[in-house]
Amino acid sequence: MLITSLQVEDHEAKIRESFENLRRNKLRLNPNKCVFRVTSERFHGARDWSLPFFNAIKMGKEFEWNFDLDQSFQELKKYL
Repeated sequence: MLITSLQVEDHEAKIRESFENLRRNKLRLNPNKCVFRVTSERFHGARDWSLPFFNAIKMGKEFEWNFDLDQSFQELKKYL
């Protein structure tokens, strides 16, 4: 899960909203895999190879898992 904000002032509210949604749906995050306070510069390099994965999982869009998606996902996991 990635939470982004254009304005630093809005970020805390977005994080709270995301956590409330997780709580309401009885979902949990693994604290060992969580990273906070990461700047956007860290993710710019990941954009090219992670784009196929993020485009595929957009809400309301059906997709079929394939080699390209799996490769993109594996690269994303390594990067994070």
